[in-house]
Amino acid sequence: MIAANTRVLSTFWGTGPRMTAMHGVGRGSAIEREIYMAARKKKARRGKKPVELIISKARVKNAVKKCNVGSEFYEALDGAVRELIKGAEGRAVGNKRKTLKAVDL
Repeated sequence: MIAANTRVLSTFWGTGPRMTAMHGVGRGSAIEREIYMAARKKKARRGKKPVELIISKARVKNAVKKCNVGSEFYEALDGAVRELIKGAEGRAVGNKRKTLKAVDL
């Protein structure tokens, strides 16, 4: 059984979990740095919301026949689609319509 004040931390070089008591950890130790870095990563993730793609990655992959699709391609394609939609929306509003039509593209 693990004591309440014990925390399981991963160790370097794949040697498996390491049990360590939370009290008595020296400043600058590998364990303390690992805890600190994990907290910083978690905090950094909290601030950013991942942008949800309009396009479907699976459908884009299926549409491409002779090439592989790089990960940055999806974001670029999504950006191009968003710009097309933005332009079409501006044109529809300029024509005093609330419905997007094919001619707006």
